[in-house]
Amino acid sequence: NFTLVEQKYYRWDDELYLPEDNSPDWGGLYSLNYAYNLVIAGTMNSEGGTAQQKEAVVAEARAVRAYLHFWVAQMFAVPYNEATAANDLGIPMVV
Repeated sequence: NFTLVEQKYYRWDDELYLPEDNSPDWGGLYSLNYAYNLVIAGTMNSEGGTAQQKEAVVAEARAVRAYLHFWVAQMFAVPYNEATAANDLGIPMVV
């Protein structure tokens, strides 16, 4: 009863998604990233709260955004290799 992608995960296939597939992992994580970018962009100019509270909210949003980028990289980028790092593509960093 597993989906094709879940079967590929189980077999550790090299290619989990086809180019025409819409990955819910990719889209879901970048949708969350978009929301955290909105928080980062708008918090300091918002009404209410102290500057310290606003800075804390922005810091938390940046930490979560970094965590989301980390997970997208784990799923979609090639593992780091110092010898090929200058040429290996990673993931888009949406900030």
